[in-house]
Amino acid sequence: MDELGQSTIILLPSCPEGYKNVERDCKVGVIDVYNDAGTVTLDQAFQATRVTSRSTAPVKPVTVNLTEDSISNILILSPPAQLIKEDDRSKTRAGGFNALDADFLKDNQLVNQLDNEENPPKLKQS
Repeated sequence: MDELGQSTIILLPSCPEGYKNVERDCKVGVIDVYNDAGTVTLDQAFQATRVTSRSTAPVKPVTVNLTEDSISNILILSPPAQLIKEDDRSKTRAGGFNALDADFLKDNQLVNQLDNEENPPKLKQS
């Protein structure tokens, strides 16, 4: 769960040491992800969904590309790119973005008016 209460859920397989093929050598369970607005089922290795709020249905499941290194880190700091794209498509279909979708940490290209002046005012010295 992130600071806005959004959750990313990824179904990871259980694989024996030295496995060669996920589909053949690993076991995969099932996760039902649901809230007040809908339900999705994750039933394939590396399927992922995202829940942004209680009143917005979970994003349609997508299969993400994860390396063994990223899986062993346990903590995934940001949602995989495939999931972000699907989340954007879902928001477009559902009628748009809300205030919680804004990233206030991104550079918003604010311009300092004094930077644009050729002769900035000089400070008075006492």
